[in-house]
Amino acid sequence: MRWRSLVQDVLGVRAVRSGLWRSARQLSISLRRYRRLEDEAHEVRERLERNILRAGLRLMKGDRAALEENVRQRAVSVDLEKLYQLQSEYFGLNGHLQTLRQQRNINIHAQSKVMRGDGNEHVEKGRQLRDEIAELEDQKSVLERAMYPLVSLLPNTSHPLSPVGGYENVKVIRTHGNKPVFDFPVRSHVDIAESLGLVDFSSAAKASGRRFYYLTGAAALLELALVQYAMHKACGKVTYLLSHQCTHTHRHTHTLKDNVSTSARNLTENIIMLPAN
Repeated sequence: MRWRSLVQDVLGVRAVRSGLWRSARQLSISLRRYRRLEDEAHEVRERLERNILRAGLRLMKGDRAALEENVRQRAVSVDLEKLYQLQSEYFGLNGHLQTLRQQRNINIHAQSKVMRGDGNEHVEKGRQLRDEIAELEDQKSVLERAMYPLVSLLPNTSHPLSPVGGYENVKVIRTHGNKPVFDFPVRSHVDIAESLGLVDFSSAAKASGRRFYYLTGAAALLELALVQYAMHKACGKVTYLLSHQCTHTHRHTHTLKDNVSTSARNLTENIIMLPAN
């Protein structure tokens, strides 16, 4: 009995160690995926900021008076004086940086022509140029980070025929058809849905914030009917459907064929059955 108990203890420890190893491996994979997604998001953000910065600098190369007037008409609060000052520093720094890069290329070309062992002067000059370029690139990045918040506030250029001011200054150019006249108070689709008990804004606002809603009553049934219709259509494209509750039972049963049930699962999991009053 003691030997059997010892074997059970050893097997139990091995099972625990195996479970911990699998959990650690899954955690490591999840962390790697998270870091990869984080890096991709960072690259997309940087690319977007560079594009916005380029667009703003192109806009600032035009007529400054027109840009200032457009900012005033669009009622945008942006420090144009500071922005133009940063732009001047940026262009000066960028010009100096391009000059140093040209000198570096010339130095590399000259170094490749000299005899081996006789290019110490070019090597030293190349190091100096490399350090200066690195320092200027850091300064350029600082200027770009300082300009981006201001450039992102610049509005689009308004059309010359666009009226200036609020809604009261809107000019109607033409109309199409006749405006219908009703003999009853006109209500929005939100008011109609609330009066019919099809939506619940107050409960959704408590759970998810403003501008969210829950479908209730007949609207919830209609949503499920549409999901059921889509599922019947999808059944003609796959061999079989697999319930999502089974996907975690066997390791290799979760295939692409059961992905068609994802939308239905996401919708039905949010259905809450409440007793009738």
